Amino acid sequence: MTNGLELVTGGFRSEGRHLLFANSEWDKTEVENPALERCVFANVGMRRTRFKAGRIQHSRFERCYLREAGFVGVDLTGTAFVDCNLRHASFERSTLDYVTFQNCELDDLDILDNLPTRPNMRRHLLHTLRNNAAQTGNRFDEVRLLAAELDAERAELYATFTGATDYFRTKPTHVRVKAFGRWLGHLVQVRVWGYGLRFWILARTAALVVTGAALLIWAAGFNYQVSAACPPRSLTLAESCFLSATTFSTVGGANYIPMDWLGGLVIGIESIAGAGFVGLLAAVVYRKISR
Repeated sequence: MTNGLELVTGGFRSEGRHLLFANSEWDKTEVENPALERCVFANVGMRRTRFKAGRIQHSRFERCYLREAGFVGVDLTGTAFVDCNLRHASFERSTLDYVTFQNCELDDLDILDNLPTRPNMRRHLLHTLRNNAAQTGNRFDEVRLLAAELDAERAELYATFTGATDYFRTKPTHVRVKAFGRWLGHLVQVRVWGYGLRFWILARTAALVVTGAALLIWAAGFNYQVSAACPPRSLTLAESCFLSATTFSTVGGANYIPMDWLGGLVIGIESIAGAGFVGLLAAVVYRKISR
């Protein structure tokens, strides 16, 4: 016994609890219907080993060589992979609830094709994948996984306040109300600037604001002082677009001076929105160049 675990010697055992597999090599092994729970695999080589069906639950793989290994239809609930080589490993049709990855060499594309259907489980797995990417210095995957994690969190919040399943319907009322508020915050962020991760969403929002303000100024016929030599007048569509674009971009609306308080309010609000846009744009650019 080692720290309460039974040390396995003389071969691989596919069934048992509290077993310790250490300093062994089982490359290219076929393991059918394993039934392992609360076991530890430490410094074990299992290159191209395939686990088919069965379960390996609440266990721990530490410093294991699992390159090109396969988990096909395996229930891995609660299992942790720590400092493992999982390059080209596959997790086809496997249950990955509460699975964690820490400082592992990992190709996550296959995992992303097998995400849990429940939003809370999906968010948890994406969170641990993102942390793993950060630990291994994979900035590109970290940002990509953050976007997916935020989408999953938004789905979880929606499921919470709508009571999508029995699990979420058991949540207290105050928790569901709080989830609704957070969901609205998420909705604004993803629609306005894509969490700072999707530049095209921010560009779309800017275009909508500029176009909407221009159309409002033109359609409402607000009066502006265009020059000292001319009386105040409403603007043409082209002039409205120019005023809106220069105001939003914080360049300023040239000599267009509003004579109506509503006209002044529109360009004042747009100017504030433009200043906010510059800040959000800087955040998006920083994320892009720091990958």
